[in-house]
Parts: sequence; C-alpha cells; structure tokens
Amino acid sequence: MSNIIYLLFLKNNNTFLYFIKTIREVENYSDATGKVELVSGYNHAWSRSDGSSFIMSDNPNFDPSSVFQDQRWKEMKKVE
Repeated sequence: MSNIIYLLFLKNNNTFLYFIKTIREVENYSDATGKVELVSGYNHAWSRSDGSSFIMSDNPNFDPSSVFQDQRWKEMKKVE
C-alpha cells in the first residue's frame, strides 16, 4: 500500500514541479557544464561553455559564433 502512495506522490510532485517552472517561466537546458534553468519562450539556446554566458533566440538560422567570431558558442538541448 505504501508503494502506491509513494508513486502517487511522485506523479503529483512532477506535476507540481512542472507547474512551478511554468509560473517562474523557466525551462531546463543542458550543455557541457551541466543543466541550467533559462527563461522560457525561446526555441533555441546557446552556451559559451563557461557556465554563465547564454544566448536565447527563436531564429533557427542564428548562430552566435558567426556574430561573435572571437567566441565559440554551442547550441544547448532542452531537457526535463
């Protein structure tokens, strides 16, 4: 019986965490340094792999490395 209650708690907890992220307007992204929360509402995110420099954009053709030619940027992946 306690396993069923625990599973219900986990399901509700995940729903609660998703709800909180929605209210805070953040999404999780991953890069070489790990997972980070960034502002939601964009389709693309890039990192300079220093753990603190990020660029968000909705343009699928935008590449920050072409704009900032002295810097190396990598596209990040959305994660849960």
